[in-house]
Amino acid sequence: MRSLRCVIVDDETPSRAHLRQLLQTCVNVEIVGECSSVQTALEMIRQLQPDLLLLDIQLGPESGFSIPQALDSPPIVIFVTGYDQYAVRAFEVNAVDYLLKPVTQARLSEAIDRARTRTPAPAQSQQRLQRDDLAVIPLGNSGFFTRVNDILVIEAQNHHSRVTLDTGRVCLVRRQLREWIEILPTDLFQSIDRSFLINVDRIVDVSTSSRGGTMRLGNRRFEVPLGRVAARRVRQLLEERCTQHS
Repeated sequence: MRSLRCVIVDDETPSRAHLRQLLQTCVNVEIVGECSSVQTALEMIRQLQPDLLLLDIQLGPESGFSIPQALDSPPIVIFVTGYDQYAVRAFEVNAVDYLLKPVTQARLSEAIDRARTRTPAPAQSQQRLQRDDLAVIPLGNSGFFTRVNDILVIEAQNHHSRVTLDTGRVCLVRRQLREWIEILPTDLFQSIDRSFLINVDRIVDVSTSSRGGTMRLGNRRFEVPLGRVAARRVRQLLEERCTQHS
């Protein structure tokens, strides 16, 4: 396992000390620098070329978001903040996680493990998510994170989409279906018609007839009605997966 070279950027001395203490128990993480301002951070990153950035959002009068946006090849970013309303913007700059203060050892370790699976990407591009990644569900000017594999169904609703999670939560999101298709893992999410994107790993059972049928997904057995075309497509997907795993 390779070592991650990390820079901590936070304008509060106690917060930096807390992160430094937590990182001491994380295997193969080396703190190569600490700073408290945007300009100092940019100079340090360009000089040290770290793999990972633990980045606060409010840096005095400045915004931590300006740091990855100012770099051609930014490090992997984990945001560490006391504010929960910036999750959508964190997603837009390809942050691998979004930790709320006070950070616990378990959450930081989880974020570090996720960072190890990623490579840095320019802030203007979006990497395709993997099943164990966190996806942001944007709601107005804020949003929340959920694991990709906990998304059961995404249904097109004009310029929005209706997202159903394994928790039972249903959200109307200002993101079109085609945008989800571009970022979700293709081996996990499949279109069953022009309106639905389903998590094929979470299908519990399917009941079909000549007129269509129903499909149930997830721990709560969320039920999705199927038309004839969708029912045929689901049967085809399940047959293909059975063949692949046989």
